[in-house]
Amino acid sequence: MQTNDKIEIIYSDTTAQLTIIEASSEHAGDYTCWARNSLGTVSSHCTLNLEDDQTNKVTDSKASCITAVSKTHAHEMNIHLTNNVGIDKAANNNYRDSVPDAPSGRPLVSAKEKDSAYLSWCEPEHCKESDVTHYIIEAKIGEEKTWDVVVLNCQELSCHIQGLKPSTAYQFRILAANTHGVSSPSEPSETFNTPEPLILTSDYKHENELHLATRLVTVNTSDKFEDLYDVEKEVGKGKFGVVYKCKHKSDGTVWAAKVVRCRAKEKIALKREIDIMNRLRHPKILLLWDAFESPRQMVLVMEFVGAGELFERVVADDFVLTENDCIHFMQQICEGVNYMHLKNILHLDLKPENILCIAEDSNRIKIIDFGLAQFHKDGQSTKVLFGTPEFIAPEVINYDEIGFVTDMWSVGVICYVLLSGLSPFLGDSDSETLSNVTIGEYDFDDEVFEEISNLAKDFISSLLVKKKEKRLLTKQCLEHPWLSQDDIDGAPRKRLSTERLKKFMIRRKWLTMRELMSLLRRAVPKS
Repeated sequence: MQTNDKIEIIYSDTTAQLTIIEASSEHAGDYTCWARNSLGTVSSHCTLNLEDDQTNKVTDSKASCITAVSKTHAHEMNIHLTNNVGIDKAANNNYRDSVPDAPSGRPLVSAKEKDSAYLSWCEPEHCKESDVTHYIIEAKIGEEKTWDVVVLNCQELSCHIQGLKPSTAYQFRILAANTHGVSSPSEPSETFNTPEPLILTSDYKHENELHLATRLVTVNTSDKFEDLYDVEKEVGKGKFGVVYKCKHKSDGTVWAAKVVRCRAKEKIALKREIDIMNRLRHPKILLLWDAFESPRQMVLVMEFVGAGELFERVVADDFVLTENDCIHFMQQICEGVNYMHLKNILHLDLKPENILCIAEDSNRIKIIDFGLAQFHKDGQSTKVLFGTPEFIAPEVINYDEIGFVTDMWSVGVICYVLLSGLSPFLGDSDSETLSNVTIGEYDFDDEVFEEISNLAKDFISSLLVKKKEKRLLTKQCLEHPWLSQDDIDGAPRKRLSTERLKKFMIRRKWLTMRELMSLLRRAVPKS
């Protein structure tokens, strides 16, 4: 802010003072003072409101026009018409480009680690794309009164906040900014505590994540995948291609390459998958790094996740599964799905095979496989007719409109299976399974649920609801008492049997193999 004949700024050793002489409506608005040095940045914020109204009285019949609109006119105007019969009046709001409104609602904190957290928020209400150029993130520790700036220029509606102190209470708030200034702050987030490093039977270690800065992947048609990467071994095979472990020739970094032989129609679907993955940068979602196209195939190079499927991890002989572990896994799944939904993306194929552990000695997960994912916004009419029978929602089978709650049904089924090893809607055939899903009936009668807490059963029951409008959304899931326990040490720690889960895994792998054999038979021409 520049000094002039109406604005005076005075600095002393410990104080900065702003004086406005003859304040008028053009001075109304939000003011933020920042102080910076080599140790960091702090800020103080206030809002100036002027109470005096301006009234103009017009006695002739000529139209009254504002010919030079300025910031002083950006307010509600009331017009009163008076004659010998009576009085009539009307009101009008006049708007011009100005400081944006505060982001609506509270920021949501997720993916909490001992020194970092993931923050997401909503844009200001009635916000146009041009209204906000960036967001400022402020944090407050415990009962302190001062809010410190932790991120000065964030271009998106989410941010991975790093450098936090372990075992410390934090709150965050968001300010929207543009060329005209900075908004008032949003409501503060709920207070959360960064955890201490946990020393548990199941060790939740903090591995280094790949850098999550925006990297826009464009399809490379000029280079060959084989010229830049060395293929080491096959690590997976599915309906849509083969996955190999590979190494970049120049720097030796290890990646996973999904190689898909495809024609023009399949290439369109893969390019949509690339577009979707380009928009996803979150610790719980697989990172896309490179993409190649040749006449008869496409290759997607992604983050390498070497520990296999989540369920394979929990049935291993060296793993002791407790309800506490299940809470930790479901928290991560809901955090990843919440981020997808904030980006207006539906996964539409959430199932155990698409939840991987990042390392053999870690319980941190990644959500993978966006081959069936769709863009979606609230109010948009979207219908699909695909998915995995055991995990598909009733509205998909009935070809009704889908939405963010469609993914939440799948989350509920995953949780049911993880805790019990039982599949709630499984029938003797796919058609019977689909019929069971449309009926939507299940229970907790099996003896295995005697070991499961009522909170866990309530969480599942809030998701496996046939009327989709009554299902919890991701934000509500993360706030559910079962998942929102800050101290997961307080959750049940009795060992859960994984024998049923092992049988579930064997059956799922047999089904996958059967599907692959069926595809192979169709691909081989008859002699």
